[in-house]
Amino acid sequence: MMNNIAKLTMLAALACAVLSGCVREDIEDCPPLSVKIAIKDKNYSNIADIERQGLDSRVDENQPFRAFIQKLYYSLTNVETNEVVFTQHLHEVQGDAMEATAYLPEDLPFGKYALTVWGNIDNEEPVREDGRYYTMHTNEVEGYDVYMTNDTLVYDYDRANYTVELERVKGKLLVQGVNLPADVNWSRKEISNLSLYAGRHGLYAGSGNVVDVTSWDGQPEVITHTVLAPTAEDGNSTVQFNLYDDEAMTKPRFETGQIGIDIDRNTIEVVRLDYNGEADKLDVYILVNSHWQHIYDLDIDDGAGKGKTAKR
Repeated sequence: MMNNIAKLTMLAALACAVLSGCVREDIEDCPPLSVKIAIKDKNYSNIADIERQGLDSRVDENQPFRAFIQKLYYSLTNVETNEVVFTQHLHEVQGDAMEATAYLPEDLPFGKYALTVWGNIDNEEPVREDGRYYTMHTNEVEGYDVYMTNDTLVYDYDRANYTVELERVKGKLLVQGVNLPADVNWSRKEISNLSLYAGRHGLYAGSGNVVDVTSWDGQPEVITHTVLAPTAEDGNSTVQFNLYDDEAMTKPRFETGQIGIDIDRNTIEVVRLDYNGEADKLDVYILVNSHWQHIYDLDIDDGAGKGKTAKR
């Protein structure tokens, strides 16, 4: 009788162990942590407004993952200890699947983890502190259309399969030049007061500028696209344009004042430069709620002096 009771007790204990936990020595009995990486922001949030103006078009969202994001970097942090337990360094996305796979250690113990993923970065130099934040504009350069997600994963016997979604980190400045003189084929724009760092918890910090130089071949209408970090928290961003009729770009033919703009994550900000031939000057407009708003109090000269800050 006592032997039967002991056997029943042992069987009950084994059943509880199987139901409540996983013995890591027996890998086959333990479900590995499986994470798929999807993309949330394939089109900009206001692309419909931009399409109506004929300035850009939405992308087909039914394309493979790597049509949007070609490179990935991710790190896994133990939430309890704040220790980075695994890093998958920057690598090319392979295959034509709609989602990417995060390749994590198969012998990872159960626990609570934070998975941080960065997408569309070209090298790891701007990645800081094992992926905790990213420098968006190094040396005042535009950089890349970066994506990021940070997700808490509770990994145990019943919770081993997850899908995380990457979100776009930057916004975009679209500039349309219309009726431009045939000999004006070069421009320099400087955008100020942009966030410098993106953190893994969706926070932005710091401030910096971006300088972008563009050339074209005499066409009267030009459209340029510049991906930019969101406006820094301590004020508005501004953009100033210099347009040149000389490849050396020594003296501007036209120079605008500082035009107030607002760059938001996953949103397109649109500025139009319309050359007024009779007055030999640029009229400046910003697209606001699907309507063109003229910028007043804008001082535009021929390069002899600086313009004033524009007011909407």
